Amino acid sequence: MDVAWMFQQWDGNNDDTDPGNDGIITLDEWCDCFAWIHDSRHEPPCHIAKHRDDPHLFVLGVFHPQCTLEGYYKSEQCHNNWCWCVDKYGREFDNSRVHDQLPDCGQYGEN
Repeated sequence: MDVAWMFQQWDGNNDDTDPGNDGIITLDEWCDCFAWIHDSRHEPPCHIAKHRDDPHLFVLGVFHPQCTLEGYYKSEQCHNNWCWCVDKYGREFDNSRVHDQLPDCGQYGEN
């Protein structure tokens, strides 16, 4: 199957760009091609946050949330050597921030 042909079909805004500009379709890029195309009102919170800025730009120093396949926040979020725990809506748990290590997000239950 011709992947180049497939990518052209997925390029909804017809800008002919690869978001990572690396010739590779990541899992997030793959999922974004098929989800919430026609109705952004039902887009999950983490995907909304990721797409607030231009998805074709990657700016160093800017926090980029980590999302589950369903579009909610992963329990562990990290930025600039700091990590913290959040619920699936991205709300940070008090006293969960740690430096240079991963937090124990399991103590907060399933998010």
